[in-house]
Amino acid sequence: MSLTQRLLLIACLLSVALAFYLPGVAPQEYKDDEEISVLVSQLSSTKTQLPYEYYSLPWPAPKETVSVAENLGEVLQGERTQTSLYRAVSGKNEYCKVIGRDNYSEEQVKEFVRSVNEEYRGNLVLDHLPVATKKMREDNGELRKMYEKGYSLGVSHFNEDGQTTDVVYLHNHLRFTVLFHRDASFEGLRIVGFEVEPYSIEHKYDGTWDESCLQTGCKIKTCLAADAVSSEGGVQKLDGAGK
Repeated sequence: MSLTQRLLLIACLLSVALAFYLPGVAPQEYKDDEEISVLVSQLSSTKTQLPYEYYSLPWPAPKETVSVAENLGEVLQGERTQTSLYRAVSGKNEYCKVIGRDNYSEEQVKEFVRSVNEEYRGNLVLDHLPVATKKMREDNGELRKMYEKGYSLGVSHFNEDGQTTDVVYLHNHLRFTVLFHRDASFEGLRIVGFEVEPYSIEHKYDGTWDESCLQTGCKIKTCLAADAVSSEGGVQKLDGAGK
């Protein structure tokens, strides 16, 4: 097998109404159809306690990334927030938006494998709110909603001795949900929540791939508007041994 791995990264974004405004956060109103930039923050791990810049891994990125200081707290903590290819459109649902497709070298694949095995999480920011993964946990017989900051970069594969291997399943498909609030006291909407569901999918598409697919999606068969994803393509497997 070739020592390169081809990855297709996709984002879905859904807007959900009737959320609640979070007090203590400076509100900003957005008009319908207004474009809102999603920023990338850092890669963090509770296992290593060593944060890295988001683009220390070779994710698809703008031709020129710009550092954006979201607030004083980020500056004091040394966090670096940068521009990204992710976009949201106020009041509009969007599906199956392709942000990039790359061929990675064996060394780059090994970096992804290492990051997944070290339990790194990707952190994004929308309107000063960090993205979070929603979890449902049973507590005294009741299901309760909980959140984890960021999203897992992937899932490790373990051997019979419980040790991680050179094989991981990369989360290359992100499904976003933006919670917002409307009220008669202001025009437009205010964003009050930013959720993400990560998936690992070996995406398949019709036709021949070219740069125009970043706008059209090229009829991707493994991403559906009505549902999150299709299982037709299987998972996106990476092998750090180059096999």
